[in-house]
Amino acid sequence: MYLIFVDTETSGLDPKIHNVLEIAMIIYNLTTKSVVDEYQRIVRINRMQFRRAQEGALKCNGFTFQELQDKGVYIGVVQEEVEAWFIKNGINRWNSKFIAQNCSFDRAFFFELIDEERQRDMKLPYHWLDFPSMNFALTLRDEENIDPMKIPFSKDHIAQVNNIPPEDKPHRAMNGVKHLLLLYQNIVHII
Repeated sequence: MYLIFVDTETSGLDPKIHNVLEIAMIIYNLTTKSVVDEYQRIVRINRMQFRRAQEGALKCNGFTFQELQDKGVYIGVVQEEVEAWFIKNGINRWNSKFIAQNCSFDRAFFFELIDEERQRDMKLPYHWLDFPSMNFALTLRDEENIDPMKIPFSKDHIAQVNNIPPEDKPHRAMNGVKHLLLLYQNIVHII
């Protein structure tokens, strides 16, 4: 079985208005307990799309229009690369699950790269597991007399509570994916 750790950086919170600026993924093999492959790409957007960006999103990820132009590739190229990457690594819905920090967010923007029909045709995994829920359940199970309202949901807060370093900044997709894998390894204890 494979776990696909995924993170996206975007120009805002609304997938109907905003755009993917970066995607990163790591495939982890649960049998061999090893990283199988990594993928990371910055996406070029046009000036009109960049003008719609939310200031808070750009402050968080640190992307500038110039960096997106210099380092980014067009979304069609990213789509082709991601599809080829899944095929090359034999990823399908029977052998893999996605893991994200915020599944509803990352999944919505992932659909900007590969739409639902294409995902179905490729038989890509449709299960998206979110790490904060795993941490929440394990904390409730393992901690006596804990107030459920005090269980953290942000990655850096979860890391702090567990004496794990925070995510490297600025918040970029591969930093997020690597930090998510580190948290998973240290908290879930099955990798």
